[in-house]
Amino acid sequence: MLLVGLIGLLLAIVIPVGGFFFCCCRCAGRCGGSRVEVMEKKRDSCRRISCGIVMFSIVVVMMFGLVCAFVTNEYIEQGVQALPDNLKWSIDDVQLYFNNTKSEVNNLLKNNFKQLQEKLEESLDRSGDIVKIRLGEVSQAVAVDNLTEIVSRLGQLRNDINEAMENTKKLQQDGNQLQLGLAGVRKDLMGLLNECNSELEACQEILKLYDLSHLVVEPNFSELPNLTDIMQKLSDLLNEDIESEVRKGKDTFDRLSYTIQDAVSNAIPEIKQKIRNFGIELGAAADNTSQMLHVPELRQAKEVVSGFQPYIEKYSVYRRYGSMALCCGMLAIVLCFTFGLVCGSCGSRPGNIYGDSSCNKGVGARLLIMGVIVVFLLSFFLLLTTTALFLVGGTTQRTICDVIKNTSDPQVKEAILLVQKHRLIKMIGEDFQITEILRQCHNNKSLYQTLELEKRSQLHIGPNVVVSVFNLSKLTNYQERYKVDEKLSEFLNQLNVNPNVTLLTMEGKELLKQLRDTPVSSINFTVYFVMAEEQLTSINLLELAAKLNNTAEILPSSQLELAAKLRNSALQLESYHLRLVISIRSSLNKLKNVAEHIQKASEFHGKKLKDVIIELLEKAQWAQKFIQTKGKEELKKLGKEFVSEFTELIDQYAAHVKQQVTEEIGRCGPVSQAYNASYVAACNKVILPFNGFWASLGWCSLLCIPCIFIAVTLSVLYRRIDPYPGPLVDSDFASDNYADRDNIPLAKY
Repeated sequence: MLLVGLIGLLLAIVIPVGGFFFCCCRCAGRCGGSRVEVMEKKRDSCRRISCGIVMFSIVVVMMFGLVCAFVTNEYIEQGVQALPDNLKWSIDDVQLYFNNTKSEVNNLLKNNFKQLQEKLEESLDRSGDIVKIRLGEVSQAVAVDNLTEIVSRLGQLRNDINEAMENTKKLQQDGNQLQLGLAGVRKDLMGLLNECNSELEACQEILKLYDLSHLVVEPNFSELPNLTDIMQKLSDLLNEDIESEVRKGKDTFDRLSYTIQDAVSNAIPEIKQKIRNFGIELGAAADNTSQMLHVPELRQAKEVVSGFQPYIEKYSVYRRYGSMALCCGMLAIVLCFTFGLVCGSCGSRPGNIYGDSSCNKGVGARLLIMGVIVVFLLSFFLLLTTTALFLVGGTTQRTICDVIKNTSDPQVKEAILLVQKHRLIKMIGEDFQITEILRQCHNNKSLYQTLELEKRSQLHIGPNVVVSVFNLSKLTNYQERYKVDEKLSEFLNQLNVNPNVTLLTMEGKELLKQLRDTPVSSINFTVYFVMAEEQLTSINLLELAAKLNNTAEILPSSQLELAAKLRNSALQLESYHLRLVISIRSSLNKLKNVAEHIQKASEFHGKKLKDVIIELLEKAQWAQKFIQTKGKEELKKLGKEFVSEFTELIDQYAAHVKQQVTEEIGRCGPVSQAYNASYVAACNKVILPFNGFWASLGWCSLLCIPCIFIAVTLSVLYRRIDPYPGPLVDSDFASDNYADRDNIPLAKY
């Protein structure tokens, strides 16, 4: 890099000096400065074409470089203006990562443990009830609970049966009354309609439409079940207090939970205290982690970046316009060469007596020489500036961007080790390597893996500030450190209870047997449901009454008595519908609903009540025998299962914490993304176009060197007036004749 810089400085000095000598040479009549020969030589045409093609190719490349210079200059401006915001966003992302990691740690070590602690303490406080419930499941003593539930519903069952009996009685009364009333109306109508059948067509129509023999009550309410016997038996059982007798066994078994709880009550407070101590230790570890993740340098870095913004806004415009001035200087050179080539290649030869074109070859020659002069005038500034930009951009690329991009390179690692005294690196020890942290973050590893906390017992996060690192091995041996095993063993030793309980008294058994023999399950519920859906009468009473009224209206005046009798029958039918039919329909619906309740009460878990009571009595008797013979040993066994599940909850939490800490919490992929975003903002959007800018100017400046020689050659060739006359003409003779010739042209004949 230094060698290239020295070459650039040397060229910046040599080219202007060479330009000075070139000008002196032309003033002396050499280097194409004297009057050139007016006639082309034999190979001048070939030389002119060849040099023109080469010159054109170089100018095209210079144009491309010039475009690149203008474009990269704008890219630099955009990158510089956006750099502070991009860096602040990256800093905010890193800060957000630290805050989220703190939240994850607090949630895991504090909130989750608090939930575990509440669950464990609740289990300890309900240990007697839990063990009792499991004993009931093992011994099938839950049958007593089911029996108690069954007898507790007998009062409501009696009320439902009583309501069903009342509705049945009302139905039978209303049904009989309606049946008698319809019989009378039917008899009267048959006689009246037969009287007018032979005279009036309307009467004949009624007899055709309605079969009056069907004017009866269709349902037979006498078929409804008689519930008196069931009602009496249920009342007797309730009067003998069957519910209290069965509940005695349940209450006795429930008191077993209080007996167990009292037996182990001495060990529970100490176990709770051990759990609280464990939680305090985890809370301290969470606080230490939060303290470790508190990085005030991020806020300071953001303030520093924000401080650059006014300077960028103030001075960036000068850099932009200075770069544009360099580009414009190179543009002037390229334009001189371009228009010189165009005029020299496409223009006419100079020397026309009556006036030359403004774009002839002579003009092209002068433009090329002008381009050469501009090169000599601007070369010092262009090359000096390009060399300076090269040194700045190249140094920045090598010392910053390459280091940021290739942190795994051994040489880069050695360079980073030279700045080990920086506080960010010293915060966790002299053996810490930021390159390793970056490598882990690029792989999105957890904070525990990234900082290799398994190898450390403490972290230095500032002057005289040391934070202890929580050792995950303490999670697995918490039982030994807090002696939880001893306290749980004491818990089991205190669980020495003899469950001498009576699940069913003799009176309770006898009453349950009587309930078993009650024919509740044998009730025919289908009758209720069928009658509720069945039509009360096959003939609609209101329709028939309306038809009778219409017939009475069309009877002649000679049949007034008959019309009155028809209206009276219609009035009776309407009255029966309003007073009896609606009442019967309402009673049927009520009876249907009550029957559904009775049917549900006559079953238990989908089985008939009789079968369920038989099954539950057998289970209760077996449970009584099991508890009396094996209850004490079973309580010990259930106590061990309770303790095992209790410790398993803690072990599961400890395994969860270990897995989360080592693999999930603090995955530093966001840091890697922020790091890469900062690299893109600084290197890809600023340094890379910056290097592209000096590279574009550099190759344009270097290409100016061959352009000088080609331009001088072409300027000489473009200034020759006459073409090559051919091989038979002596060049000296031609030269003399042309020198002394008469410039007045001959007249054309």
